Amino acid sequence: NVMMPKPNVMFKDAETSNWFQLGNDSNSERDLRLSSTILYNLHEATSFEITGGINGSILAPNAVGSDDIGVGHVSGSVIAKSYTGSIEFGY
Repeated sequence: NVMMPKPNVMFKDAETSNWFQLGNDSNSERDLRLSSTILYNLHEATSFEITGGINGSILAPNAVGSDDIGVGHVSGSVIAKSYTGSIEFGY
C-alpha cells in the first residue's frame, strides 16, 4: 500500500534562483505549470490512497486507488487499475 500525502517537493526557480515548495500556493501559475512535469511512478504498487492535494500525476497501472477525503484536488491525472473516490482531478 502506498499513501499519497501532499509531497514536500522543493524547486529552484531558474529565473530568480529562489527555492520554493511546490504546493504552497496551489493556484499559482508556477505550481500549475510544474505539476505537469511531475510523475509519481508506482509501477509495483497494488494499492494507493490519496490523503491530500497533490501536484503531479500518478502512474500505478496495477494498483487499486482511492481517497478518503472527499474534498481536494490532484493537479494532474491518475492511471490505475481502478479508482474509487470523489477527489477532483485536472490542472
